[in-house]
Amino acid sequence: MRRLPNIRPEPLLRARGGRRLGHALLLAAVALSVSGCVSAADDPQGFVIELFGFIAVFWVVGFVAIRLLIRQVFKSYGIGDALRQATIENGMPGEAIIETIADTGMTMSSPDVGADAPRYQFGLQITPADGGAPYEVEVKAFVPRLYIPMVVPGKRVGVMIDPTNLMNVSIDFSRIGGAS
Repeated sequence: MRRLPNIRPEPLLRARGGRRLGHALLLAAVALSVSGCVSAADDPQGFVIELFGFIAVFWVVGFVAIRLLIRQVFKSYGIGDALRQATIENGMPGEAIIETIADTGMTMSSPDVGADAPRYQFGLQITPADGGAPYEVEVKAFVPRLYIPMVVPGKRVGVMIDPTNLMNVSIDFSRIGGAS
């Protein structure tokens, strides 16, 4: 099964072609500082150098601003967490009863969940397999379209529970069962 690539933004100068970008920035800074304020009529060549320097700086600042904006949007909508929504490794198995479901209005396509999988917020009553006391938790998860008709309040579904943080739960829709 293919996994999504890690969507962690790289530092600007370490990104692919980072040395070329660093050299372009240095060249743009030198061009701007050497050319000064030149009009096209007085010195056409200096004006062109200044114009290219301004365009290069504009592109770099725009690129950085867009990357920061995308990172902020991912954080505010929880997309970064959703993309990392894999089964919790070394987790404790358990069962949950779906108590509430709310549509978040977000969809995602990936090899793990399929095309246009909707994201729901679930209110779950978790029962650990080791016989621990049941507790309630809210989880957001993308639901593969195959399982949507079966995801209704009252259904049992398999979960993996993070032993270090019991509120961190991942839903295993392949283990969806009957009503309680």
